[in-house]
Amino acid sequence: MNNIVLEDLINKVRMYNPEEIANIKKAYEYADSLHKGQTRQSREPYIIITYQ
Repeated sequence: MNNIVLEDLINKVRMYNPEEIANIKKAYEYADSLHKGQTRQSREPYIIITYQ
């Protein structure tokens, strides 16, 4: 599975629609809070925060 790094997503959005960056961060934090402690069948966390 290919994981997208949050910063990669933000950089792409910054090129096309920079005013939406705050909303993306809020959505990511919301999803992270909802899935705390959940794992996939592979035992990986449901939400993985990966920063470069």
